[in-house]
Amino acid sequence: MKMSSAFLLLVLLFVSGLATGQRQQRQKWKRSYEKFKKKHIINNMTENDCNHVMKNRSIFVYVKRVRMCKPKNTFILAQPKEMVKSICKGQRNKKIRSKKGFHIVECVLFDGSNVFNCRYEGKHMEKKITVKCEGGSPVHYEGDI
Repeated sequence: MKMSSAFLLLVLLFVSGLATGQRQQRQKWKRSYEKFKKKHIINNMTENDCNHVMKNRSIFVYVKRVRMCKPKNTFILAQPKEMVKSICKGQRNKKIRSKKGFHIVECVLFDGSNVFNCRYEGKHMEKKITVKCEGGSPVHYEGDI
């Protein structure tokens, strides 16, 4: 009786640990998706909005802990935001190319001399996009074609 109780306790602890690990993984994926949305998905913007949107969303890069203007960032114009998420439906950990084109605005830095006033030139395009999916959600913008 003592042996089976100890075994049952070990099994319960193991299953509990698995559930905790899975919950932590789902939370990590959710945080990564929220960060992706902040950096890459917007309902509406024009190529003239790059300076404002980049500053408003605090999109920078850090090099050796020094904040610098990000050289390039791409925004996907999507309403609702789930249109982008649907690219990753059923995908766990792989890069996926969209089947259809998305309207995107590419913001390219042309004056980064003042990190508090980064200046970008925008370009509006319609292209298929490639994203990295984790847990069924996009977490990294890989590029466009």
